[in-house]
Amino acid sequence: MTEIKINIKFKEYEFRRVKLMGTNPVIYTKKEWVNKEVIIIPVPITVSDRWVETKYNNRTKKYDITIESDIILKKKVKKHSNIGRVYVPKDLIGLDCLVIEAPSFNNF
Repeated sequence: MTEIKINIKFKEYEFRRVKLMGTNPVIYTKKEWVNKEVIIIPVPITVSDRWVETKYNNRTKKYDITIESDIILKKKVKKHSNIGRVYVPKDLIGLDCLVIEAPSFNNF
């Protein structure tokens, strides 16, 4: 299995668990992210939202983390009632994921 080690810097994030909506695995996001592209990274059990918060850099006003994962998804947030949602693969059910706004990539 290929693992990717990435260093990412971002201004805001959501730390969400993949849940089932009917039979579909989904991650819910804040409504401000509706129609935006996001990067979703399943994180190991050792990573928590508190851990991410400790990585905030007051000088740059960004979070700066290095993380390993074998899955990185780029998805568009869809509207659901008054929040956003993103459908993900079934094998992610129950996993915690880091969700960040996607940078502009031409060929990703």
